[in-house]
Amino acid sequence: MPASSAPTILVISQVYVPDPASVGQHMHDAAADLAARGYRVVVYASANGYDDPSRKYPRRETLDGVDIRRLPFSSLGKKSIAARLAGGGVFLLQAFLHALFTARLAGILVSTSPPHAPLAAIALSRLRRAPLTFWAMDINPDQMIAMGKTAATSMPARLFDWMYRMTLRRAAAVVALDRFMAERLERKVGADALADKMHILPPWSHDDHLEPVPHDDNPFRHEHGLDGKLVVMYSGNISPAHPLDTVLEAAERLRDEDGLVFLFIGGGLQKEKIEAWAKEKDLANVRTLPYQPLDRIKYSLSAADVHLVSMGEAMVGIV
Repeated sequence: MPASSAPTILVISQVYVPDPASVGQHMHDAAADLAARGYRVVVYASANGYDDPSRKYPRRETLDGVDIRRLPFSSLGKKSIAARLAGGGVFLLQAFLHALFTARLAGILVSTSPPHAPLAAIALSRLRRAPLTFWAMDINPDQMIAMGKTAATSMPARLFDWMYRMTLRRAAAVVALDRFMAERLERKVGADALADKMHILPPWSHDDHLEPVPHDDNPFRHEHGLDGKLVVMYSGNISPAHPLDTVLEAAERLRDEDGLVFLFIGGGLQKEKIEAWAKEKDLANVRTLPYQPLDRIKYSLSAADVHLVSMGEAMVGIV
């Protein structure tokens, strides 16, 4: 079917490749697969980096058959929750207005970047009479409540909970990351309301970009002075949802072990806290780096001798 006459699937995601945030990478995999099946896939994303808003991406490009359209002034970074919500609001307003005139709209795919994206998608779904697929990557206000950022009885928490319940009821399909998230979503509206539309799809690794690189041949280790070191690495979103206090305490206790490095790669609200803590304690064995481009991830991940995965107990089924 010619692209000009194919039905259109609209993807709304503030983060999108080459932005390193995981949500955008998984959204692209799904979009590329839909394009390969013959759909015309249009993505609205931010023209600025999510973690680093000074980073700019092409306003329009085609990647793996997907038409990507990036909108300006759509990210204010992750310095605070207010900045994230404001940037997301500007993005959603632009995406909504553009999407009103998207031709041959046959379906809408939305996730949780920004957290209030489902609200705009619901309105579009009703106005354009196009089925909505909601892919839950995290759940709010549950996340903010679990982190102690707001109370369950607060107005923002009630508004977000109302948005989620409305999204779950109106979506044609709902995708959860695991059975724990599925159970949490079912508790919001009742299992019967989601019985015919709940799907569980665990996140997958990007194997096309991954391969072991021996330490001696790894330019990342050479570039960052890691030759001869034992590297303990955390790579990913550095947020309160992923507590690292125990690791930092270990780094302080092992400060005199010259051959040991604790390396934190990524971004998030807790990254500056780690940097400030390491500076205060004068720890030379703690280092931080920004997210690495996807085409270099095999080098950064292979540079580690030990990888850390951290999940707060209260976050099970939320992120």
